[in-house]
Amino acid sequence: MAKTKSHVLQVVGKVMRNVPLSKNAMSICSASLHQSTNSQYSKHLDNFRLFCNNNDQHDYMTSSIENIVEYLTSLFNSGKSYSTINSARSALSYFVVLRDNTNTDIGKHPLVTRFMRGVFKLRPPRPKYNSTWDVNIVLSHLRGVDNKSCSIKQLTLKCAMLLALCTGQRVQTLEALRISNLTAGENKRSFIVDKILKTSRPGHSNLVINVCRYAEESIICPVACLDEYVNRTKVLRETQDELFISFAKPYKSVSVQTIARWLTLTLSACGINKFYTAHSTRAASTSKAASATDINTVLHMAGWASAKTFAKFYNKPVLEEAETFVNAVLKP
Repeated sequence: MAKTKSHVLQVVGKVMRNVPLSKNAMSICSASLHQSTNSQYSKHLDNFRLFCNNNDQHDYMTSSIENIVEYLTSLFNSGKSYSTINSARSALSYFVVLRDNTNTDIGKHPLVTRFMRGVFKLRPPRPKYNSTWDVNIVLSHLRGVDNKSCSIKQLTLKCAMLLALCTGQRVQTLEALRISNLTAGENKRSFIVDKILKTSRPGHSNLVINVCRYAEESIICPVACLDEYVNRTKVLRETQDELFISFAKPYKSVSVQTIARWLTLTLSACGINKFYTAHSTRAASTSKAASATDINTVLHMAGWASAKTFAKFYNKPVLEEAETFVNAVLKP
């Protein structure tokens, strides 16, 4: 069955489908979902549509609770993880209406909640990494890259890695850094991030990313590397306001995926297992910092509200908050 027009509209949520809204109003409401979440939900809805078609149930936007649970069971039987099944549950809850009880949220239906508890016990969610790599290995590699004499590619990769390690931020945040939002202090450089990020919430002020000087060793000082990168790319960037630009012509702004690839290139050059992705820099730096400084500093720098999140997903075996964090990460 071909996708319907409503599906192309990223199939608006069931609440919006039941209210006579203008296209403009519906478009604004649809923007409540992050683009990545919208894409993820759409894939789950596609899979559910195929499941329903294979079972001769063509009205997949209206379903019975039995059909919902059987679909989630099929995901479990195919080896899908708890988080994937839970994501599918959220997608169906957002889009699909229960045929026999239109006022009940699918995700909160007693049978679905019991099913998810069963999945949790049979296939509990686990963090991607049980351990992390040694930051000192990467720092040793970066010491061999001289800021002044290295190529623009080497300088770009070094700057991206140092900023990832010394801020504890996601790659998405690095992509959001802008030259126009950069201010210079005596011992730090600060970026105001005015772009909507994964962790952005209404009522919260713009995120400020502080990059602090590491006076003990200028070769791996993030401020020294950042200053050199900004200076050397000034003649290349023309109107590009993004901090990170490509190191080959036409020197345009780069995507989150490109910056992630830069980080994995550096990890690979250091001999770090290819199992670790760019996001592992977050766990590696915060784990090292946590062993040398106050946990509240780590939480504040990385943007976590709860120590439980850090302990569960990021804390792996291996002054001013930003200043303290940088020293904790870079010291041998």
